[in-house]
Amino acid sequence: KKELLSKNYSSGLSYSIISTKLLHNQNYYESLYFANKAKAIFLSENNYKRVIYINFCILNNLSFTLDFEEYNKLAHEQYHTIKSFNENSTEVNMAIKHLVVSLLALSKYKEVIHLLNNKEEVTITEMFALIIAKYYYDNKNFHKWYQKEMEDLISDDDYSKLLSDLLKYLKNPEKKNLLKL
Repeated sequence: KKELLSKNYSSGLSYSIISTKLLHNQNYYESLYFANKAKAIFLSENNYKRVIYINFCILNNLSFTLDFEEYNKLAHEQYHTIKSFNENSTEVNMAIKHLVVSLLALSKYKEVIHLLNNKEEVTITEMFALIIAKYYYDNKNFHKWYQKEMEDLISDDDYSKLLSDLLKYLKNPEKKNLLKL
């Protein structure tokens, strides 16, 4: 690792590969260092497609370093940048995932609801995020909404157990309930 840190590379791709390997090895701060070096090179080359991909690496790192303000800021930038290029891309969905997680971490539940409420197709992760946001934002009306909107999912055995475990955790946020999820 010391050898990686002391060496200079001429290619943004080299920094990007090192950053990804460090992320997989859970060396988040070192990975951020190399990802930012790669990003600077990609920006100097006007290679915005690579900037988008290295930003996902940076977002992953930020989520693990618990720097949620910076995570949220970059997730917003990433979402709006990608959306300006291609509204229905896989990258948009990846950006939404990061944006939603960062918003939840900052207790910005209304923004999560606004982002996900009218989305035609949602992943199970997005559905969980919407449930969490609705639970904390409007607990008074949550159960009525939940019964109405989750009817189809509740009848599906696979989702029913997951939803039940999520509700147990929301009502009683103990580690044992979190581990069930």
